[in-house]
Order: sequence, then C-alpha cells, then structure tokens
Amino acid sequence: MKKVMLHQKIHDHIIDLISDLRPGSMLPTENEIAKKFKVSRLTVHKVMANFQRDGIVYRIKGKGTFLSLANKEILKLGKNRRNGKIIMAYPDWFSEDIFFKVSIAERIAKQQHMELMNIKLSPDMNYKIFSEILEKNNDIKGIILIPPGADIDQKKLMELDSFKIPTVILVLAEDYIMAENIYIVAQNSFETGYMGINYLFQQGHTKFGYVANEPWNYNSRQTYAGMKKALQANNLKLCNLVRPETLLKPGDDSMKAGYDLTKEVLSSTDDVTVLIYDSLPGALSGMRYLKERKIDIPGKISVLSNAEYGNFETYAHPSITSVTSDREAIISKAFEIIANPKDVSQRQFLISSKIHQRESVRNI
Repeated sequence: MKKVMLHQKIHDHIIDLISDLRPGSMLPTENEIAKKFKVSRLTVHKVMANFQRDGIVYRIKGKGTFLSLANKEILKLGKNRRNGKIIMAYPDWFSEDIFFKVSIAERIAKQQHMELMNIKLSPDMNYKIFSEILEKNNDIKGIILIPPGADIDQKKLMELDSFKIPTVILVLAEDYIMAENIYIVAQNSFETGYMGINYLFQQGHTKFGYVANEPWNYNSRQTYAGMKKALQANNLKLCNLVRPETLLKPGDDSMKAGYDLTKEVLSSTDDVTVLIYDSLPGALSGMRYLKERKIDIPGKISVLSNAEYGNFETYAHPSITSVTSDREAIISKAFEIIANPKDVSQRQFLISSKIHQRESVRNI
C-alpha cells in the first residue's frame, strides 16, 4: 500500500513540475527526483514510463527527458487522473472472472482519464484499509468492490456506507440494506439459473447435474433457486437436478473442483444428460474428466457454463454453450454510478443474462 501511495506522490510531483514548463523543456533527472523522495531510480523510472507511454514526455538518450505536448492538454490529463481515482478492490486469489472485470475497469478508467487503484483483499481482512486510503487521498471518487468472502453481511455494508462515497458491489448481497452510498451491480443469478434449465429443457434434457465449482455463496444460492424454479415451471421434480454435497470455500481451486465434482456427480447417478458448471474453468476440467472416461460430448453428456471468459468458450472442443451477462455492462454501470451518484434513483441493478448457443449442448 505504501508503494502505491509513493508512486502517486511522484506522479503528482511530476504533474506539478510540468505545469510550469514549456513544451520542449527538460524535466529533472530521474536520479534527482529519486533523491528528493528517497527512493530508487527504478521507482521513478516506472512512473516516468507512464508519462512517456501517454506521449506526454519523450526521452533523448544521453540528454534527458523532455515535455512533448505543445498545449495544456497534459495538465487536463494529469489533473483528471490526480483528482479522479477509483478504488478497485477484489480477492487476492486468481479468478478469470476477476481478471476480466479488472481489465475492463482499467480500460474504462484510462478512457475517462481516471486512475484505478487496485487493492487485493483477503477473506479475513476488514474494510479499514479503505479508511486508511481515504485519509491519505482526498480525490477518491468511489469504490468498486468484489468481496473476498463467501458473502457480504449487513455490518460490512454499513461500514462501507460510512465512508460517504459511492461504493458499487459487484455481487448480490443477501443482507442488502438501503444505504445512501451502497449500490449493487451484478449478474442476475436467479435469471441465469432459470434460463439455463429452461433452455436445456427445450433441447429435450430432463436430468441435470449442477457442478457448483465456484465458492458457495448468496449468488450461488440464487442460481440454484432459479434452477429449481425452472424445474417447477416445466413440471419436473427436484430429484431431476443432481448437485454434489461438496461445497467450495473462498480461495478453493475452481478448475480442480470442476474435475472432482464432475466425478462426484456422475458417481451418484447414471442418467444425467447435461452438466451445468458455475464457470468456464470448471467446465474445461469437467470436460477433461469426461474425455478421459471416453464419454462423448455432447453425444452422451452435454455441457453448459454459467459464465464466459473472453472467447475461450469458442475455441474449446467442442465449443461451450453458456448463459451469462455482459461484464462490460456491469463495469460500465459501476463507473456510471460513481460518476453521477446523485442521478441514480435505484440502489440495485441486475444485469440480464443471455444464452450463447454453441456445440456442447445437443438437442435430444
């Protein structure tokens, strides 16, 4: 955290220097700036590289670094970044879903000339870290949060609300409260579960296996509730949906779980015609298990994923059918809320899901 703050101080110092310079003027050397902040030259070099990447400065080998823009757009760009920061907080373990959401957020932040402060959270970490950041930065516009625990409770929601800045949570909250500064923007998990079962039923499937290869939380329970509702709507019984007893905890390996839980589901029944996975990693490892057992996909068992990751689904063999919402829409809505919270009348936005039909589901 201290390193992030130090980089920002150096960044702001360079912006202040530039404000007094004419185009073509030489900036202080990296060694001079490093000495001022008592850091290594490499630290300053990394900050300066960002200015060079954006075309703000240019380097002449053996001579130094010079201001390149012939107008004051540099100040506009720099000040927007300095005065417009968004905290992007997410779990400290790897997840394709988190990776893509953070990547989208970084791109949108850059387009809007804002700075994204990436903060990794462990499951046992409280939210005092946000308070510490806010004390040191008076230009934080909002927080985008993917909670690290299985669920986010009312106590934590109230703590987040006390920071008095718009905070957008990217998962459903079971104990959601109508707080002034808390917003929910998330995939409509209930709709996802319902839509998947309903689509598969239309393809002739009546016995389903649900491989819950992601941590079991409120979103998972909503997905499962949607599945059960779809069973009821199609005059099917709950026993038509087989779910493993093993439930994942935050930080568990979702890809390994896909393999292991596929085995668990198929060991408990022999008449499942389709397997539904929480995410692509689970679907991929589950498909490996099926292929190792020479179970044809989709001839014998079809596969559906409740999440997408770029175009990976398209290049799997067979390509994987999915039902999911648009991550771009989720992150864009989060930025929209933070930019104009006073214009937002509702506190919860559920992004609709869509079926992406591919080769892994057959019509029987």
